[in-house]
Amino acid sequence: MKKIMIYIQALLASFVFVSCLHDDNELFNESAAQRLDKAVEHYKQVLESANNGWELQLWTEPSYSGGGYTYLMKFKEGKVTVASDLVDADKVATSSYDITKDMGPVLTVNTYNEIFHSLANPSLSDDNGKGQDYEFMIQRVTNDSIFLEGKKFHNKMVMTRLKDNVNWQNYISAMKNVADNVKVTYKYIAGQDTTLVNLSSARRARFTIKDSVVTVPFCYTESGIELQKPVTIANKQVKTMAYNIDNLTFTGSNSGATDVVFTTDFMRYADYEGTYNFEYQDGSIRVKMVPAGDGKTYWLEGLSSDFKLTFTYNKKTGTLTWGPEKVFTDANNRSIWMCSWDAADTKQVFKFDVLGFVVNKDFTKPGVFLTFTSAYAGYINLDSMILMEYNGSKKVGKSTTVLVNGSAEIAMIKGMTKI
Repeated sequence: MKKIMIYIQALLASFVFVSCLHDDNELFNESAAQRLDKAVEHYKQVLESANNGWELQLWTEPSYSGGGYTYLMKFKEGKVTVASDLVDADKVATSSYDITKDMGPVLTVNTYNEIFHSLANPSLSDDNGKGQDYEFMIQRVTNDSIFLEGKKFHNKMVMTRLKDNVNWQNYISAMKNVADNVKVTYKYIAGQDTTLVNLSSARRARFTIKDSVVTVPFCYTESGIELQKPVTIANKQVKTMAYNIDNLTFTGSNSGATDVVFTTDFMRYADYEGTYNFEYQDGSIRVKMVPAGDGKTYWLEGLSSDFKLTFTYNKKTGTLTWGPEKVFTDANNRSIWMCSWDAADTKQVFKFDVLGFVVNKDFTKPGVFLTFTSAYAGYINLDSMILMEYNGSKKVGKSTTVLVNGSAEIAMIKGMTKI
């Protein structure tokens, strides 16, 4: 009896197996290879159906640890034409592309593209360059969106169909205009809480929210920036922010976050012009900050009738920088240099132009008070200026001819107050 039962169970199992095979044939009338071939052909048709191409926001480095970059891509007859906010707005590059068959369909730009492969080029310090994928596993496709995953770094991203009326050059120009006018640090105040965001040149946004720090990559858009993922600020989800270049403000664009407005303490180039009291240990001198006419340089006049000092404006930080400079040459061809000086500590004098001061407004004080901070504060603590005489490259000593208030020393600079 037991043997009969085993025989019956085996016979039933064989019927189930045959039935499953029959169902599988009904479900899949084509082989896996045939289905993959059809998917590849369909994806190519979708790619090439976009008359004005696609926009790809690409995230670099493993686990989104790099920045975000925008590519406009038009696919046609096995070729792809690319533009990007990485290069001039009117520049495009064309190369081949393909959709290959791996474990699934893979979109690849398979011949060198000057624009698209620029971040992937290896350097002496990094074999991966800036950590950009140029092969993408296709996860899902709709008529207007293609969902991708980088084959090497596995960051997920979306390519979206561009509207037919989008002018590539104008679109890229708008992104670059935002990037050129974005500053470094912004703040949002809600009640007693202040959220700070630092936007780095590597396109990473570092949010300091109470006692926590959140860092995410971002892309520039035609109207502001878009974060790779939302950040919670004052219990609101912020992913896109619109930038007002005139007011220098970022405003949340997402539903429920439009009252999140980041502002910045910032001095525009024109704000520095005017008359000041230059204050230091031995008193004060009335001076003028005079625009040089190039939109990026100021002359400080009034310390002496023999010279003026040159200050350079930094558009990103809104600060001025000053570095040691030659201010006078006498009849014997000896030169007088205004040098930086650590008067309080090491007594060292520096002639190198990078070893100077960063000048910025103190935003905690009323009016306009400019502070002088050592360019390498914490390493070289500069606090003063001094006029030194040189014969060629040889230091002669403190100047005895070109002076400020009868002295070669401008010791312990306190700052400048606008009057």
